[in-house]
Formats: sequence, structure tokens, C-alpha cells
Amino acid sequence: MKRFLLVALLVLAKQAGAQELDIFDVNDFIDPRALGAILDGKGALVCPCRRFVVSRLLVGRIEHYADNSNPTRANVIFERIATSYYTGLWQLNLKASRIRAPKEIQDGPFFLGTLVPRAKYGLQLGRYWAVGGSGDREPTVLRAEITWTVNQYHGFAIRRPRHPVSRYQSYYGEELGAELDTSIPLFGHRLNGSFVFTGRFDGGQSFDSVTHYQRIDDAFRYQRASYVYRLPRLGIGGFNFDATTGIGIAARRGTRQSATLIPSLEMTSPQIPRLGIRVHIRYQPSFDQIPHVGIVTTHQVAFFIDRALLTIASR
Repeated sequence: MKRFLLVALLVLAKQAGAQELDIFDVNDFIDPRALGAILDGKGALVCPCRRFVVSRLLVGRIEHYADNSNPTRANVIFERIATSYYTGLWQLNLKASRIRAPKEIQDGPFFLGTLVPRAKYGLQLGRYWAVGGSGDREPTVLRAEITWTVNQYHGFAIRRPRHPVSRYQSYYGEELGAELDTSIPLFGHRLNGSFVFTGRFDGGQSFDSVTHYQRIDDAFRYQRASYVYRLPRLGIGGFNFDATTGIGIAARRGTRQSATLIPSLEMTSPQIPRLGIRVHIRYQPSFDQIPHVGIVTTHQVAFFIDRALLTIASR
């Protein structure tokens, strides 16, 4: 019964989620009306709603992994536990990921700027609301969400200033993200998309906070602001195809601002009976127009599965 409830809620979910921070994120948008919310006379969402908890396991492989806006060119394997709690018009997500890459890449010199994180821990808070629901018109449900992520790296640190001693040690870098869904009326239709901001403001610091060891190179710092347009979902034989296209501006420490184009195409299978899993294949290239350099292209491809480990619904 719980699996049926989860599948029903996912069917009622928005056609395509906002631009996620990682290519292996899954769409966790659930319309509050699926949990009992109704529209008042002004077209606003009101509760009481059922509380709902779902915890999912994601496992897969990524070709040419990009650590958010930092391309690593590495082929990695990952596992993630993602838990979402829905109460009223609010949503809270907790995510923990383990990423495995070739040792020479994951434990390489940090100054190369191509380190792949060993682990990622994320906290997200979102809130839903409805627009355009007055009269007989069907409303559009939107969400605003903020994200805080801590990444763990394990790199080759160099002691300074006078002692040429080196060692491997852990570093932590923090990222912030914000997504604001929009629905813009145009010629009788609505253009659904999101304004997205992501940024890493801290180059990271050593686990033991020994100041004699260098911090992760400033090249890890970046900011990117973009607008992501979601195309209507296409369903064929139980398979869903979701496409988005994003355009924005990115800035990295030590380089000039660049224009960025980020399209994405994802295929999601129906739930496989008895196994309770869904299969995802996502292609997400990025094209950066960097002054005096030209167009730098990264082609990310992810193949992964997700399975619900726990579902709880209550009043």
C-alpha cells in the first residue's frame, strides 16, 4: 500500500523538477494537493495535509562527472540516500552521498582543481504555493528551495612556508544554492521554469585545522546564476521523458565571467514490479563561452536506479 502511495504521488508530481545541483538528483516535487491541500477562494493552497516521509536509495555511474559547476572529466560510481519530509506546504530534504573515482583523480594534488569529492551531505528546505488558480483556471503549483551542501575532499596537501613536507588529508568545502520556480503567462499558455543560483564560497580547509597546510586552491570557488526552462513531459509506454534548457552566467575565481548553456534530457522508466526500482538515464552537457578561450564543453551522462526504502504517511 505504501509503495502504491509513493507511485501515485510521483505520478502527480510536477512534470520536471527544477535544475538540480547534481546530475544524479531525482525529482522530489510533490503537489501538496496530493497530500490533502485545497485551494481557498483566492486560489491559495491551504491545509490540513497529510505528513509524508520517503527515503530513497540511488546507485549508479556517471561519465565525465561535473562537481556542480566544476568539470572533473572523471568517471565515477555513487550511492546516495535521500530522505524527504513533507508537512503542510513545507518540504525538508536530507541527502548523503558517497562518490568513488579512480584514486589518482580523487586523491590527486588539490591545486589541479579537478578533485572529485569523496562524500556530499546536503540539507534543503522548500515551500510550495499556487498561482493562476482564480475562477475556473487550473492553478500552477510552484516551489522555492534553498540548499546547503558540505563536500568532503581528500587531497595532497603541501606544507608551507619553509617545510617541503606533504601528506594526504581531508578538506571540506561548503556550497549554497537557491531555486525559485516561475510560471509566466504568454499568449494563453504558461512558461514554467526556475531561476537558479549555485555557489561555492569557501575553498575548503584541512580537517585538523593546522594553519601550516595550504587550503584547497581558490579555483574551487564559483558562482552561477541561470534560468531553466522546463519543456512539457513526454510519456511513451510508461516511460517519461523530461527535458530542460538553462542559460546563465558563471564566474570562477581567477577567470572572467562566462556565458553558460545547460540543456538536459532524462528518461525515467516505470517502476519495475517486485524489484520496486526505477531506472534513470540522464544526459546533461554544458557549454561555457569563456572570453579569450572559446567554448568549453562537458558531456555528463548518468545511469542510475532509485528505490524507496521507507515510506510513511500520517495525519
